[in-house]
Amino acid sequence: MRLRIQYIYHIRNYLNGISIAGNPNDMENGMVSFGKTCNLPEHKGGCYWLAMKHHREATKPKKTEKEKTEEMIEALDKPETSIRYRVNRWLHARKVRELHKKLGIRSGDLVFEIGSFDGAIAETLHSLGAKVIMAEPQPEMCKKIRKRFENKDNWSLEQAGVGEAEGHMPFQISANLMASTFSKKFAEMSMKEDKQTYRDAGLIRITTLDAMIKKHGLPKYIKIDAEGYELQILKGLHSPVDFVCFEFHRSANSDVALCLKELKRLSSDYVYSLATTPDEWLSEKTILERIKNENTRGGDIFATTTKQTEKEQ
Repeated sequence: MRLRIQYIYHIRNYLNGISIAGNPNDMENGMVSFGKTCNLPEHKGGCYWLAMKHHREATKPKKTEKEKTEEMIEALDKPETSIRYRVNRWLHARKVRELHKKLGIRSGDLVFEIGSFDGAIAETLHSLGAKVIMAEPQPEMCKKIRKRFENKDNWSLEQAGVGEAEGHMPFQISANLMASTFSKKFAEMSMKEDKQTYRDAGLIRITTLDAMIKKHGLPKYIKIDAEGYELQILKGLHSPVDFVCFEFHRSANSDVALCLKELKRLSSDYVYSLATTPDEWLSEKTILERIKNENTRGGDIFATTTKQTEKEQ
């Protein structure tokens, strides 16, 4: 009975510690006393371990945004050996490969990937026999792309952003490198909704899809992943392409309609599909309704001039 009363006392301390926001020491004291009473050594986990972990996290020096970015780059350099990671990576590459085989990407096709990041998806497209032209604004990611493709042929890299007109644009690098963007609107949204943090990376060279086409030829497929900058990229295209894929974000739904308008400017024959239902091709009106009704934060929209909507077939 006495031991039970002790447990209740220390549980109360534990809960009081949690309730005092911004004071990790109080939380630690409550959790540690409870853990010691229950004979929970730190190395075995439990409340004592959680308290010590919380205290270490709360008291260690905060990293700058630059340090966070450098830490993520270092993590990308380290080879991941866990079976779970390897299986997930293999499954993702297989999914991307099968999806693009359904779209009709074949050996010899010319493909543009805008926003290649580390080149993983471009490598999968390359494995289908396509010639891949990549554009990536982040210098560290460009190094990784060159390393990934150093023993391959039929590829090229534009170390630049892509936009409506050639020139230079300020670029915002996130501690989560995948959220880095040219879009001020997207950065503000990410800071508010996802607690992302950004730092100014200065001016980055901008090219256009038209300039890339002039240099490399008209592609069969353009994949765009630019974290909220998709509309500006499509404005720099003045030739219809068989297949276009662009990312959308639920919080920026208004840009989806504008992106579809840009594609319609190129050709009235475009029909659309979500990556989750690649065999279902829909009209502009229907795809917008589908996005509005689906409970998703975002995804990829595919557009093509080579298919018909189910109603038209």
